[in-house]
Amino acid sequence: MVIVAAIVSVVFILLGILHIYWAGGGKAGITKVIPVVEGTPAMTPGKLLTLLVAVGLMAIAGISYALAYVELKSYLYGDYVVYSGWFLAFVFFVRAVGDFKLIGFFKKYRGSEFAVYDTKYYSPFCLSMSAVFALLTGNHT
Repeated sequence: MVIVAAIVSVVFILLGILHIYWAGGGKAGITKVIPVVEGTPAMTPGKLLTLLVAVGLMAIAGISYALAYVELKSYLYGDYVVYSGWFLAFVFFVRAVGDFKLIGFFKKYRGSEFAVYDTKYYSPFCLSMSAVFALLTGNHT
């Protein structure tokens, strides 16, 4: 599980860096990551929100690292790391299932570039992250 956690940590660090790029004005890939309804973006996240997402993604990398590499029973905040791991497993599962409208396996709007990527990549990724965080966290309970 250590290798899996290391890969997960690197992936989330890279995702965080990508969000920093977007917050700085980068446009590459942006049409693939924002849900669209009838040709109109469903949201237009600002720079601050995008940076907050980047920080959150980096924090997820840290939680993954801690779950795999730190002996949490002797660590002062070990219980919080375990709670965070279970919370992330739940959040990623909910994200994979979706809101039955714009995101997830059961989304209603399927014609956009985002919808195609969400079905092929984002939702399966979230489902796999749910399983990974459940496994990593289960090692500490």
